[in-house]
Amino acid sequence: MIMIACLTDCTPARFVKPLEKNEWAIGANAGGPLIDLFGTKLPVPFSSLYAGYGKTDRLTIHGGLHTTSLAYKTLQLDAGASYLIINSAGSIPGISVNGTLNGMFDFREYNARVYPNLAGNLFWDDKYGRFYCGMENWIDPFKNGVPDNSTYKPWTPAFYLGETLKLNKWEVTFEYKNLAPYTSNRGHVVQYARSGKKGAHGIYLSIQKRFGG
Repeated sequence: MIMIACLTDCTPARFVKPLEKNEWAIGANAGGPLIDLFGTKLPVPFSSLYAGYGKTDRLTIHGGLHTTSLAYKTLQLDAGASYLIINSAGSIPGISVNGTLNGMFDFREYNARVYPNLAGNLFWDDKYGRFYCGMENWIDPFKNGVPDNSTYKPWTPAFYLGETLKLNKWEVTFEYKNLAPYTSNRGHVVQYARSGKKGAHGIYLSIQKRFGG
């Protein structure tokens, strides 16, 4: 079950702080759960491309294409929105929420699924960029779609924290994610680099450029 969570929830947080009104952004990210491979701990190289648009100063709509999935004959797209509840002010964190629909189409078996993902974020702006943390919730509405001998979990959480470094219109983000911390990580083809029997560590790198605004 954790493999499904890691395959679907394979991107870092996006637009923790929404864009300004009429501002655009495009970006790319890579990374994933850490695995033990030939005696070395390496992140699974999931990757995606994405874009966002500031509909208002509080609301950003966004979408993405998961490029690694295409290599495995799966078209994976996501679309959603990020909303700013309150802005950061000194030591007081900003608060935002994000809702995303993740669609997957398997070209091998010709079936499709859509998974909702809901997230809440806290962020602090500083002179270098932004520190943030949050929790996301992956919802699986397909009770009969889990692999054999796997336990169906309608809800799988993940916890994350990251740092965004800003250089004019460019942003580079490093993120750590605690993936599926309540789900067994045993019995899979890969060996997750985790001392416990549940969850996986994930690390991610994102590069983004903003336009207009």
